[in-house]
Amino acid sequence: MVKYLFMRQSLIKKQNKVKELIELKEKSLFYVLIDLNKFPTGVLNNLRREIKKSGGLLKIYKKSLLLKSGLLDEDFKSSSPFGVIFVFKDDNKILSLINKIQKDKNIGSYIFGYFKNNKYSNEFWKMIGDLPSKEALMIKLNYILKSLILRLILALKSPLGNFLKILTLKSSKAN
Repeated sequence: MVKYLFMRQSLIKKQNKVKELIELKEKSLFYVLIDLNKFPTGVLNNLRREIKKSGGLLKIYKKSLLLKSGLLDEDFKSSSPFGVIFVFKDDNKILSLINKIQKDKNIGSYIFGYFKNNKYSNEFWKMIGDLPSKEALMIKLNYILKSLILRLILALKSPLGNFLKILTLKSSKAN
């Protein structure tokens, strides 16, 4: 009887975790699976804090729960531990952070990820993480537009100035 009660409680906990995973999947803009093999605990805890600050969530679940929740395909083969990063903000700060850890410590490689129910490879997520942030791109765009407007003004100023000089000379000669 006691054994049955513990099994029942365990089953209920697993069902709740599957529901939580499905809710996180639906709320997130995208999610990525990363390899946690040889990941030191201190680095993992710091990564969790940084991801949370940047508008995401790092969760570690067993493969069976991820299969039941639909985050993994049945044909997924991996013996190493992995984590799921759910991203709720439209930004690549979290992916940049993962890329930095990969370069510095040679750990935490991407397995794959999903964006709008489409599966993308590890190379795709690495490439997205290497892109500059949205703020940096906006600053560059602003600079380019300002310089283009300045060039246009300077390009139009010279011919218009010369045209006005010619008109002034002609009007002074006519008088």
